[in-house]
Amino acid sequence: HRWLLAALLFAATLAAHAPGLAGGFVWDDHATIEGGRLHDWSSVAEVFRRDAMWSAGAAPADVPTYRPIALATFVIDYKLWGLRAFGFHVTSVLLHAVTQVLVFLMLGRWTRSVRGSFVLTLVCAWHPSTVEAVAWINGRSDVLALLGGSAALLSADGQSRSWWRAAVTGAALLLGMLGKETALVFVPLAVAASAIRWGAEDRFPVPRLHVPTVVA
Repeated sequence: HRWLLAALLFAATLAAHAPGLAGGFVWDDHATIEGGRLHDWSSVAEVFRRDAMWSAGAAPADVPTYRPIALATFVIDYKLWGLRAFGFHVTSVLLHAVTQVLVFLMLGRWTRSVRGSFVLTLVCAWHPSTVEAVAWINGRSDVLALLGGSAALLSADGQSRSWWRAAVTGAALLLGMLGKETALVFVPLAVAASAIRWGAEDRFPVPRLHVPTVVA
């Protein structure tokens, strides 16, 4: 039942954002993607050494941003699709759909309501506020931040603690923060999620920090 709803959510998310596949490059997509700095495989390593503005051929901002994972995905898209915007949009929509499935699974575990989690996540997937992050190719960093954060919260399980879960949680948080710095908000949430263990008869949570997750 849960996985059937997850598949339905994935398909519904794709359907809702399918019109964006017909879009082109807009705003700073032109400088970032068409500019040429993200057209070589060597750029995958280069984006980890530079601030985000380097990809657009611009000088660093007063407060530099660092989003190498998002920029690295543009290199891969270019190698697959060239300068056909359709391919870049396909990647963004697929990432958004996968992210919504992770959010659904995470909420289902936290709320213990599969149907309620499905409805909440469907609202999130279809909400107009998500359109910019998905339809605007350069907005992919927001999608990646939520992808990493939701994966971390799904992995951080106070009921089933282990080093491998801590490692996955840490890796997911790192992925999210290298996508966009706003994923930092998921760090305390992941630590809290790994610390909560339910007491007798599920009546109250018993907080206890999980050191491996804190270290990760």
